[in-house]
Amino acid sequence: MTSRIRTCTVALGLVAVSAAYSSAHFYGINGTAQGGGVYQIDTSTGVAQLAFPTLKHLGETNGLAWDGGDWFYYIVGTNTLVAYDAVNVTTTVLGPLKGRVSSATFYNGAYYYYQDRSKSIWKQVVTGATLGALSKKPVTNGGSYQFGDIAAASNGEWVGTPQGGLLIYGSNIDAPVETQTALAGPAGALTGLQSAFAADGNFYGVRSDMLNGTIYSIDIATATAVAGAAVSSPFGNLRIRDAAGAAPLGIVPVPEPASMTAMALGALALLRRRRKA
Repeated sequence: MTSRIRTCTVALGLVAVSAAYSSAHFYGINGTAQGGGVYQIDTSTGVAQLAFPTLKHLGETNGLAWDGGDWFYYIVGTNTLVAYDAVNVTTTVLGPLKGRVSSATFYNGAYYYYQDRSKSIWKQVVTGATLGALSKKPVTNGGSYQFGDIAAASNGEWVGTPQGGLLIYGSNIDAPVETQTALAGPAGALTGLQSAFAADGNFYGVRSDMLNGTIYSIDIATATAVAGAAVSSPFGNLRIRDAAGAAPLGIVPVPEPASMTAMALGALALLRRRRKA
């Protein structure tokens, strides 16, 4: 049985999850010890703004994923899936998933998660706050990893960033055959990155082993990571435990405020002309 919990967005600085930044961004879930919450993070400046609060009474948060529309999903404790409706501002506890969730992503109507130190990706179909079928996708050609994160693009390609400075790539998350490459970049800094495709289609990782971790731009083709800004927030120190794409590849980013204003004025002018006719 699911339980529905009403959440209140009264905290100063909350941003609409559909709001567009002037540059690319992704979402990150903050550690419960640092106050929890899901933040919208600017990839250029590292500035993080609170998007919505997360549940705290069920334990540590992890496994953040976004469906590209109204719904966000995350884990509390080790495997309890929670759904957040960004339109109605409600939180629903969906219940436990199988195994211990190491990392997660969303693709084509399902929440995909990797079991800790396993060789399987699990596919949990979910529509809004309604759970569907659960199926297991054994990973071939690979080992058992302790993943920092996994991320899927809109065409089904997926990328993993496990412990040990590796980059894992697969062309189809529904039939996960993977290849692994040593991730090139600053020595000692590329362990367990939380990763996401941002609105510009580029791939990013953020360090989770430290407060206010550094953001890396990652070239998947060359397995090269370049350090950028560190995460920062007016709400204090953040520890990003998992990341989710601000827009999966292939989804058109939300128009900038100026464009939205222009479209609104155009629609208003059209409405006036129809009334006069």
